[in-house]
Amino acid sequence: MKQWYKEENASYIHLHIIVSQLFNRIPGRTYLLLAIIIFAASNSVIRKLTDLGAQNAIDGRNLISLCNVLFVGNLCALAVLFLVYRQQCTVQNFRSIPSKTWWGLIGISLLSGALAPALTFMALDLTAVNNVVLIGRIEPPLILALSILILGDRVNLWVIAGAMVSFVGVALTILLQAPTTDMMDMGGLTIGRG
Repeated sequence: MKQWYKEENASYIHLHIIVSQLFNRIPGRTYLLLAIIIFAASNSVIRKLTDLGAQNAIDGRNLISLCNVLFVGNLCALAVLFLVYRQQCTVQNFRSIPSKTWWGLIGISLLSGALAPALTFMALDLTAVNNVVLIGRIEPPLILALSILILGDRVNLWVIAGAMVSFVGVALTILLQAPTTDMMDMGGLTIGRG
């Protein structure tokens, strides 16, 4: 029995070494590309899930709710972060973080982990996915402007030019839509309602 346990444990350790070596061989850019693909597909996947939940309602209720999506998404994120940073997840490291930093982390997590997804979920419920994605593309230029104005960050001309191109692209896509029946006039502009 002991011999079997030693062999099983040795094979587990050998498998762990092979898997960790495999992950170390994959370049960081591959992980970044995978993250970009997942992030880009997230709004469409959530919209499809909510549509499927509405079509298959139980007792007249859509089971794919904001709470369920946030809970499962945050659990998946916690699992991935724990796998990546498991050596740094010690009580000593958590105690070394000052309380001011903890409050900042709590505030950021509430804004980006709860409020922003809730607003995105509501927007996906009210309008088409392409409108939500277009409005979401305004986020990088806004964050850049706020980081310059509030935090005093220094950025080079290429970063500012990229943000301006992004903003102009979104503005042109929204403003130059072909008129349809679900458009409204607002301030001299004809804008789609979604």
